[in-house]
Amino acid sequence: MKTFNWVANAENFPTNIGQSCYLEMPRSEVSDQVRAICMGNSTLYPIVKGSNPIMSIEMDNGSKIPKGSTARIGLKPINASENYTCVYFDKNENGWSTSGIKVLSRNFENGLVLCEVNHFSLFTLLPESMFISPVSFTDLNHLCPTLTTVITVIVSLFLLLISMLQKNMLVDPALLLVQLLTLMSHLVQLGIMTLPRFISLRNYDSQIQLCLQFLLVSLAALLVFLNDTIYTRLTQDSSQLFSWCRTSLIFFVAIVAPVLLCISNYYLDAFVLQNIATKQQRIQLNFAFLCHFVLPVVVFVLMASGYGVASLYKCRHEKNRSRSIPEKNKNLHNAARAVWVSFLLMIAIYGEITFLFNRFGYMKVALFCLFQILYCMGLFFLSCYHLRLQSTPVLGESPTRTLERKRDISRDHLLGAPIKTTIDTNGHFSYRESIESNLSKYSAFKPVLDSIYIDSNVSPMVSMV
Repeated sequence: MKTFNWVANAENFPTNIGQSCYLEMPRSEVSDQVRAICMGNSTLYPIVKGSNPIMSIEMDNGSKIPKGSTARIGLKPINASENYTCVYFDKNENGWSTSGIKVLSRNFENGLVLCEVNHFSLFTLLPESMFISPVSFTDLNHLCPTLTTVITVIVSLFLLLISMLQKNMLVDPALLLVQLLTLMSHLVQLGIMTLPRFISLRNYDSQIQLCLQFLLVSLAALLVFLNDTIYTRLTQDSSQLFSWCRTSLIFFVAIVAPVLLCISNYYLDAFVLQNIATKQQRIQLNFAFLCHFVLPVVVFVLMASGYGVASLYKCRHEKNRSRSIPEKNKNLHNAARAVWVSFLLMIAIYGEITFLFNRFGYMKVALFCLFQILYCMGLFFLSCYHLRLQSTPVLGESPTRTLERKRDISRDHLLGAPIKTTIDTNGHFSYRESIESNLSKYSAFKPVLDSIYIDSNVSPMVSMV
């Protein structure tokens, strides 16, 4: 038996009650005294498995768990090979119930079964098979996030394989890294949601935080390079996009720098996440965490947004100058859509991470799943648009306008050159194309003669005038 004070608005630490029971109280709104008793089963209650322990939790003043909070209890089963669930004794029904109880782990510290409860009572362990019921809407709180996470993992893996197997085309290394890190980040999320049912993640809070910190900072940096890729294609020669210098810069900024930030975060002990895999996640911000995570992410997001806005402006400018070139207009549309999708991706990834640690409740689960679906769709379209753009020439206007001149020559006329029709001495029509002052800007193509007369009847002979 243990008795201790439950102090209002104070942090409460886990308490071991004997060798078979464990208790962690939530933050209280009022002060009270807790009396917890851990004992072997007695014949006073209708218990099927009489070998498992019983824990009684009572308050001297009858205080209850604050609304929206939960306490955590742990009980050690005698037979570790069987799946047990925590239950409480319902005096009204004179039996055991699982209402208001959720199993967090069946392999907690020292083999305890860890559960969350929303009320104080008399608790013990019973086989889960006694309480199996059909799937209800409450189960969707766990099934839906798991399903959307699995779908995102499959889609990101598929896109990564498609990008790596491209032939006769260089793929932007930033795009490959975005797909790879998306796969890794959602595998981590899948583990956070599913592993607590089998093992305890209580001792891995710091490792999970460092892993997520690295992935989120890296994704923000890579979105900068993706929008920079579009801007470069719109303004200059795109051959520099696949140079060793740029690839090395991507590796350093998106991989090495986040790793260094995580190492610094580890040595400064700037961990802010606690109890990641439970409903009682705690986030305690500190200055070191703000410098190692929040500041880099904000800087990278602002840079990605800046490149995106500049690319959209350049796309609009190029569309106005090339309305008569359908192929180029189509590529400019793809570039603009890629930028908009990158904005969606930034919102979705940080939205889903926010609700990953606060996903309990129907509305929060729905928002978490929505952000994951948006991220999955955004990654798919972003990959498609970038692969299309990388199979096309430079989107922007080159200094010599070579492509436009070749197209004008193939149409037998140059821009700004009026076509005049005359009648020859035999009464037949012929075409006379004169080069006027508008061709002064195409000096490289100006013919030596002042004009050329083409007789349609004796084509392809050309007579000089």
